[in-house]
Amino acid sequence: FITSNILVWNGDSRFYWLTIVAAALLSGVITVTGGNEFVGLDGRLFGTLGNANAFASLLAAGVAICLAVAVMERRSVLIRAMAVLSAAFFLYLVGRTGSRMGMLACMVAGFAVAACSQFGRKGRVLPRLVGILVVGSVLVGGSLYYFSGAEFADRLAALTMAAKGGNFSNVGDSSLSNRALLFRRALEMGLD
Repeated sequence: FITSNILVWNGDSRFYWLTIVAAALLSGVITVTGGNEFVGLDGRLFGTLGNANAFASLLAAGVAICLAVAVMERRSVLIRAMAVLSAAFFLYLVGRTGSRMGMLACMVAGFAVAACSQFGRKGRVLPRLVGILVVGSVLVGGSLYYFSGAEFADRLAALTMAAKGGNFSNVGDSSLSNRALLFRRALEMGLD
């Protein structure tokens, strides 16, 4: 309610998106400079939010916003460069959290930003679709390359193996099977 009132009062949502990026940057810098204070027993970075998955979701939102700014900003090369550097910083931290959903969210954000930027442009359809595929594939491929070599690549590999096999209980990670059951139950409730 407060956020929507501020949005209506301000007449622009830019400050809201900048606040999310600023919060992610501040949290990320505090986490990096804090040493082992923000690292769990399993080695996963949980940041100032106290939970690796919550921290990764904040960072993934930062990645999405920074990529959108980098793609859509037309006037300032400095702002675009800062957005790309911030997105890279957030992506690095997401890899350190070991959050599978955070990793997937970053890849989906990259492809979504590429698609939205191409669909927002005027002109021919075929070059636009090729642009979406090329830019989206580069962003997703680059993210996959980084995450597959990151400290917690085994967590993403377990998710990939479970998704390919269709059975989340055989990968030796109880959180995946529990989440699959929750997703299935949510889908059933939604369909009902």
